[in-house]
Amino acid sequence: GGARVVCVDTKCYVYRFEDLRIADHIDTVSNTKGLCCVSTDPKKLVLAVPGMQKGRVLVLHYGTSPEGLLQRESMTIIVAHESGLANMCLSHDGSLLATASEKGTLVRLYDTLHGTQLQE
Repeated sequence: GGARVVCVDTKCYVYRFEDLRIADHIDTVSNTKGLCCVSTDPKKLVLAVPGMQKGRVLVLHYGTSPEGLLQRESMTIIVAHESGLANMCLSHDGSLLATASEKGTLVRLYDTLHGTQLQE
């Protein structure tokens, strides 16, 4: 199992590790910083990328189909900041997301499954 993720200016591509075929593609806001986070837990894949609007994060949870192929299970849009994103980081299992804004005044922590803000 597993996947590889490649992000270009306004898209992110998820490739299956076994055969490098595209499993998913995601449209993003202009992402010149290449912001992208991938969970490191081998049991599940969670991907966080900038959303289609400034300050938003799109969190995608992936599972495995009965045929053993990577497939999208859920998607959450987190309204993280009013200004653009400066940085973000997922926890090992992908359950938590930390974000920082371009203003540099706030770091926020979110539950990735529900999009709930846990701390500021």
